[in-house]
Amino acid sequence: MYTILSERALVRISGEDRLKFLQGLISNDVNKLKADNSLYACMLTPQGKYFADFFLKLDQDCILMDLPAARKDEILKKLKLYKLRSAVIFTECPEYKILSFLNISINKGLVFADPRSNKLGLRGFIHESEFEEVTHGLELSQNAYDLARIDNFVAEGEKDLIPEQSFPLEYGLEELNAFDYKKGCYVGQELIARTHYLGVIRKQIVQVTSAQVLPVLGTLIYAGEQKLGLICSSIANKGLALIRTENVTSLSPEAKITAGSQEIKLKFKENI
Repeated sequence: MYTILSERALVRISGEDRLKFLQGLISNDVNKLKADNSLYACMLTPQGKYFADFFLKLDQDCILMDLPAARKDEILKKLKLYKLRSAVIFTECPEYKILSFLNISINKGLVFADPRSNKLGLRGFIHESEFEEVTHGLELSQNAYDLARIDNFVAEGEKDLIPEQSFPLEYGLEELNAFDYKKGCYVGQELIARTHYLGVIRKQIVQVTSAQVLPVLGTLIYAGEQKLGLICSSIANKGLALIRTENVTSLSPEAKITAGSQEIKLKFKENI
């Protein structure tokens, strides 16, 4: 089974300074990137808030960066702002499709294990000339990838986070291998490191279900007049939500939880 991730785009990063340039910008250690693996990382604001997330994969003497398509121009503009005199070249790759593969093995194209969780299967950068060959005989499912994310409490990009507002540790991105705390400085590193070593994370991602189609991203969740959190990404009546943990755990078992005009149910990750 495969899903075409049309909300993502591919950019090729080349030039002799490509590793050094990325190392000072992203939340993971680019030196861990090898021919047989991939890397998941974030780019943050100077205040440690989410700006964008990436998947990185080596391709000979270049690095392929899988990023949110809707914000591709904005992200490239930001990268070029930090470039200064670095010998780095950014090349858009519209001839590639980004695919997710679940419950199958693929040995063609640039296909790799999702670096966040082995429960998310494989991810692939498939050239348009190879697309028919790679996907021949496979079932196409529009929602399989996002349902797998939701089932495994995996928040991702603009589907769940708000650029320049969301704090990535609250969304569980630390557990998804997005951060390396030994790599040294990068933009936004100070708040992330301080929270990791000294702080307390008071919010977390939970699953949310309803008898109806869930409301849109950002819809507030209440128990009576007490605000608990907000709706994140969803497929039909199943999705993710960011909630303030202490507000939910202090509720009585009979408390009615709502989002918009509908009643919803919350499920914590540890209750799987």
